[in-house]
Amino acid sequence: MGSRVPTYHHEIDGVFNPHSADGKPPVTARVTPARFSALFKKSRFAAHNLRGAIEVLQDPCAVFQGIRSDGDPIQDGWCYSGRPSLLWHANGNTSSFPTGQVMVVFVTTDLVPYEWGLETEDPNIECAPLGADDGRFSRQTWHRT
Repeated sequence: MGSRVPTYHHEIDGVFNPHSADGKPPVTARVTPARFSALFKKSRFAAHNLRGAIEVLQDPCAVFQGIRSDGDPIQDGWCYSGRPSLLWHANGNTSSFPTGQVMVVFVTTDLVPYEWGLETEDPNIECAPLGADDGRFSRQTWHRT
């Protein structure tokens, strides 16, 4: 009998449901082990801030659908935007989250986070990334009131 190597994921429970107007029921996002390992090799800042990204996925300020980058056509997926309680630095130290910034977390339609980081806050939409009202996304699906 042959053995099959299972594919494991790091599960993130309690994620705001982007298919629902109120974010319920919560859903589970998954980070692949390869992505998780690559983070530590590529960017300690991004790796440490996965903690902040999880906070944003679980309690966003805003959720946008359809992502456009650098003038490319709109891609399926979501962008979660928020302000985590802390910012982690590459050396592992923490500080208060900076004013005028938001953390954005981009996820696929299968709820796989593939990129996250800090961006400038849009002056026209509280707690949203710059360009949120300029065609960067197909639409805003939710905003905390």
